[in-house]
Order: sequence, then structure tokens, then C-alpha cells
Amino acid sequence: MNQPENINSRVMAGIVLVMTLFFAAACDRGAPRIGIEGVQAQMSPLISGSATVSLLIENTGNSADSLERAFVDVPGSLTELHAYEDGKMQAAKRIDIPAGKAVHLKLTADHIMIYKLPPDIKEGTQRTLTLVFKKTGQVKTPLLFSIAR
Repeated sequence: MNQPENINSRVMAGIVLVMTLFFAAACDRGAPRIGIEGVQAQMSPLISGSATVSLLIENTGNSADSLERAFVDVPGSLTELHAYEDGKMQAAKRIDIPAGKAVHLKLTADHIMIYKLPPDIKEGTQRTLTLVFKKTGQVKTPLLFSIAR
């Protein structure tokens, strides 16, 4: 092998290495980083067997994510995502979690509703809430039930 071909091979190998490292770093920086705080279920005094889940979802990553669904480990219960638009609550297919932002789910905003709770779920009951994100996947967190006042 002569010297110009050897130099060209080394240059090409260097370019491939730099490009590989660049793309690997770009992929890593684009991931969402989801954190969950303040999870609480407030049982409705008006609608028997239902509760509103409030919590803070913080995405410290550089890529958006979305909450696709949620469920609680209470057999027979039904869990729905809700949007709050124009003063009205309605079922939602997902709740967007922008990159670098926090989204506070609560009754007067986007939130999670649980229906068909059995009578043995009372104030102080603790269960597990599973949140399912499009990119992050499942995140499990303790859920404490209280009575809305």
C-alpha cells in the first residue's frame, strides 16, 4: 500500500469515528427524562367510587414525551386521562410533556380520573399508580388516597 492511500484510509476512519460519536451523543441528548412528584388521589364526595389524581410530571430531558395512559392496581377500576378545555372536562388520548418543562396534573387542568373504585378504598389507602409514556415507558409510583375537601 502506498503512502497516499494509507493517509486517505486513516482520514476516512477518523471521519467515520467522529460521525459515529456525534450521532451517538445526539441520540443520547434527545431522550426525555421524566420525574414524578406529589402524587395524590382525591376521592370525590359527589361521585361515589371516583377519584382525581394530581401530580407533577417534570421532563428535564431535551425531547418531549407524552403520557399515553395510566392505571392503578385496584381490580375492576377504570382509569382515564382527562383534558380540561373551556371549563369542561373531557377524555384525552394523551397528555403532552414538553422537553425541559413541568406539567401539573390537577382537577382544574389536565388530570387522571379513576372510576369504579370499590368501597374498601378509603382515606389513607395506598396503591400503585402506573404511568405509561410513549418514549419513557412505564413509571410506577405510590398513590395515596384522600377525601377531597
